[in-house]
Amino acid sequence: MVRKDAPAVKGDNLILEPFSRNTAPAVILAAKVLFKKKKDALMVVLPADQYIHDESSYIDAVRKGIDFVNNHRNGIVVLATRPTEPSTAYGYVRLRRAKCWTRRAEKVKEFIEKPDLSTAKRYLRNKRYLWNTGAFIFSASGILDAARRLVPGIYDTVTGNRDIGKMYERLPDISIDYAVMERASNIYCVMGEYGWQDMGSFESLKSILKRESRRFVSRGGKIVKII
Repeated sequence: MVRKDAPAVKGDNLILEPFSRNTAPAVILAAKVLFKKKKDALMVVLPADQYIHDESSYIDAVRKGIDFVNNHRNGIVVLATRPTEPSTAYGYVRLRRAKCWTRRAEKVKEFIEKPDLSTAKRYLRNKRYLWNTGAFIFSASGILDAARRLVPGIYDTVTGNRDIGKMYERLPDISIDYAVMERASNIYCVMGEYGWQDMGSFESLKSILKRESRRFVSRGGKIVKII
């Protein structure tokens, strides 16, 4: 499926997991491969299931993140956006201070998992809280160093000389957010407003299709065909 969707990507550049183990092992494995090829490589990690309305603004935010990491090689950037509703479906980041976004990046004080409704309403009124879009930018060496310190078991397994195909199944099923981002002290945020939405459910997909005036067929609450 990946080869079909991205035919321009060379086969050697596809890193395929032998087992699904969430994003932490996947990101660390990709970092290992990239670091071996190019010691100063930068990584932009983007979710596949996200909707971006304004692509130009999104690319601008990505570029700002890349510029920041180029100048702060151990820094880790998360892309975030201003909440438009008190969502309980998204994670949040809390900044050290509210600001008007004149700088390229702001220090993140805390990662916050999906809140209850009353808490989400409070976040919506406070400019220090933003939606975490699950997109990250860092150097391959920087994320490997963070993994070595924070999740040494995963780091040792992935970067060791053992057969990763045999060892991968034993890795924990854990996201890069839980494994690294919530525990690291060098996290920064680049905020952009580009009409972002997570497409992690059929309900969110329906809302996006309606927004784009796309017709679809649904059965039993599931979308079976987009017209």
